[in-house]
Amino acid sequence: MALFDAKRRPLLRSQGKAAGGPEARYYEAPVVKRLIWVSAQAPDGTPPAGSARQGMTTETVGYLQVRMAPGALLRAQARRFQIELLVACAGLLLCGAVSFRLSQGFDTSLQASLTALREADAAKRHLLRRVNTAVEEERRSIALEIHDELNAVLIAARLESQRIAALARDVQPAASAEDIGRRAQTITRLTLGLYNSGRALVRRLRPEVLDMLGLRGAVDEMVRQVDASHAGCRFDVRVDGDFDGLGPEVAITAYRVIQEALSNIVKHAQARQATVVLARHAERLHITVSDDGRGFDAASRQAGIGVAGMRERVQALDGNFEIASHAGGTRIVIELPLQAA
Repeated sequence: MALFDAKRRPLLRSQGKAAGGPEARYYEAPVVKRLIWVSAQAPDGTPPAGSARQGMTTETVGYLQVRMAPGALLRAQARRFQIELLVACAGLLLCGAVSFRLSQGFDTSLQASLTALREADAAKRHLLRRVNTAVEEERRSIALEIHDELNAVLIAARLESQRIAALARDVQPAASAEDIGRRAQTITRLTLGLYNSGRALVRRLRPEVLDMLGLRGAVDEMVRQVDASHAGCRFDVRVDGDFDGLGPEVAITAYRVIQEALSNIVKHAQARQATVVLARHAERLHITVSDDGRGFDAASRQAGIGVAGMRERVQALDGNFEIASHAGGTRIVIELPLQAA
């Protein structure tokens, strides 16, 4: 520290005990003298003689210079840095605690949401399985009613019409006998047509061939019938594996999705070749239905309820459903667990 007069002549120097010389940089401040002049008035109110100065005057009488030693400056900066570091660490700890608390709450909320979604998905799958089971049971009931009641009545009506045709041969005159016989034959043909329609309806409602031949024979028979009734497209089937012991839910689901896929090919694909591959690997059933038709936009909402129905049937059994379609054809890949949850 140094003290100078108004003409910067040194008056006083003082040096601390810190090691090393002072820095070249210094802080300097002027030493200012301020005087306030007060003039008293004469009794008559006039200012006294020699009172020209009034108010306040400022005069610089010297300068004060302060130079810091490097060690002291470094220590001061180190202390300031330590204080700032402590403040920053405290802020980080506080932010970390708040973040940890928030993450715990978020994780709990996320886990609860995921649990709710899993429960909702499981409930949806369970509901779909119950709905599909109820639909299949209702179809079975309707098919039995048609088979046992309606078809029996149609068989009886056909037998009666045949009996009438036989009795009409003895009726006179011959023209009346011929007319009665012709009408009886018409009734026979109509009842036979209704009987065949009833049988076809029964097969659609409840594929009895599935109970008689199993999934392998039922799919083979279905593809053969579709191939025979549609000359413009060739339908093939390839089966690999042992399908004995399949659960009824898995079997009817596999049969229905193949049936729906073939129906869509016939109605919309305009294909010339279609293939059904049915395979069993370990405890999973693999189904692939492909064609070389015109394809469609599988992601569109207008893809139809058929695809949505197949997807829901498969997902109800915890299976996987994938569909890929383009201008060169469509491919559906399905995997069903044989031990459905």
